[in-house]
Amino acid sequence: MKIFCKLSLLFTCFIHSCNTNTEQISTENQIEIEDEYKSILERNPNASFEEQTKLFIEENQRINKNENYSFEIIKGKFNNDEYEDAVIAVNRYEYAVEKASKSPNPSRRAEIGFMGYENFFYFFDGASQDFNAKPTLIQSTPLVPLKISSQKITSSTKQDLIVEYRIRNSARINIYNFSKQKSFLTFSWKKYDGFGTDEHISNVFEFEDSKKSNSKNIKIFKGLITNNKQAKNYEKEDAKIRKENKLLHTFYFDKRINKYVTVKE
Repeated sequence: MKIFCKLSLLFTCFIHSCNTNTEQISTENQIEIEDEYKSILERNPNASFEEQTKLFIEENQRINKNENYSFEIIKGKFNNDEYEDAVIAVNRYEYAVEKASKSPNPSRRAEIGFMGYENFFYFFDGASQDFNAKPTLIQSTPLVPLKISSQKITSSTKQDLIVEYRIRNSARINIYNFSKQKSFLTFSWKKYDGFGTDEHISNVFEFEDSKKSNSKNIKIFKGLITNNKQAKNYEKEDAKIRKENKLLHTFYFDKRINKYVTVKE
């Protein structure tokens, strides 16, 4: 659903994320904000979940009524309970452009694709029927919204969130699990880079059942971009990738540190 409105040595895989909205929500206001949104469902009892979500986003981000932004909702059981939860991905491209126009060097901001934190996601907890007022920020280029999906990866009893995001002509994959309304980054890896150039690289990800735990292993295969010279805008269009028969890495979930690790050969 997408709604547009007027977002044997062990080494841990590279982590590239931010969980603190220092730019738009100050620390001193955080407690006040959290208290305010505990009652958002009670204040709008007849609104649909999509309408409640829209109100929450606009109040939480202090969004001007004239701003165009988009959000997407996916539902699933992200916690170890019987309640259905939700993840809401938000894209504020128009706000990123407006902010860049007021910066000391607007042309440079445009050149790097308005890189910033205007792509982010919220978690809605089904058990408490409340939003987490603190979004998880994804440093990325907001020309393209986040691609979100869910799958049972770190556990067979609950779902994990898969987030794909863009940094100009490259893309990355992040995997998160959830506990107590908070997101935790367990894996991050490059999907492709150099799209549209002669030095492009790409990877294909596969999840396989583990023989030692109820989590899944992550296999990374070498890929080949098949539309490398065909796209018109390499910062907006997506690369099409074909799997090559070459295994590059295998990652295993380490429950002790809540991260995916691999054995260095």
